[in-house]
Order: sequence, then C-alpha cells, then structure tokens
Amino acid sequence: MRDSFREAAKKYGLEIVEEIDTIDIAEQAEKMAKKAFSKYNDIDGIYISSANSIKILETVKKLRLGGKIKIITSDVFDELKPYLDEEIVTATIYQDPYHQAKRNLEKLYNYIAYGEQVSKIIFTDPVLVMRSNWNLLYGSNRTVNKL
Repeated sequence: MRDSFREAAKKYGLEIVEEIDTIDIAEQAEKMAKKAFSKYNDIDGIYISSANSIKILETVKKLRLGGKIKIITSDVFDELKPYLDEEIVTATIYQDPYHQAKRNLEKLYNYIAYGEQVSKIIFTDPVLVMRSNWNLLYGSNRTVNKL
C-alpha cells in the first residue's frame, strides 16, 4: 500500500514530507501527530494507513485544523463517524473483510468443486467511504467494526 501511495503522490506532483510509523499504539500516534504539526505548519493532507487514527484525529480537532487538512483514513468503525460528520476526515478507505472472505471462499469452492485455478493474489476492490455515503453503505443504525 505504501509503495502504491508513493507512486500516486509522485504521479500527481504531491510531496510526501515524512512517513511516520505510530506502531499502532494510540499514545504514540498522538505524540507523533503533535510533533508533525509543530514541525510542518503547512500540511495539506494526511493519509493514515492504520485504523489507529482516533488520537491523530483528536489532535487535529484540538489544534482546530479540521477542514484545513484533507485527511484520508483506513477502515470503518463507529468511532470514526463523528470525524466524518465534522468534516475532519475527508474519506476513509474500507477493505471490507466480509467481502474479502466471501470472495476467497468462493474461489476455494470453485477450485475444489470444479478444479478452477486460483491466482496467488486475489484482489478485492476497496470502498471509499465519505460522509455522503456512510448511511447508504452502513445504514444509520448498523454497527460496524469495533476496534
């Protein structure tokens, strides 16, 4: 995912100023976010490639940077929705594990039942979730992944 993101950034003339690894630890994410915002005062966008995004989003909100920075997160979970509603998060990329598992089981069944060959890599299309399509995709009362 990182290589693809770097290639796309280069293609569209975007400069990646730093890649920060929060090690999926919430406190580390908060600490690194504060450090990055003090080091770079003109950040245009952030891509958070981990579901460990809440502390970073809280920091963005505390610093009143919501709406000034385009933020793309990963995964879908109930705690993320308020940040979409407040337009702190622009969108989130959701890989939908249910459909990933279903597709793999279908491939396995077709291999066992019909001898269909299966490639070593099976792609599934991610879903781009925004405030405008959250309810359409996940329903206003549906509970999504819990962290």
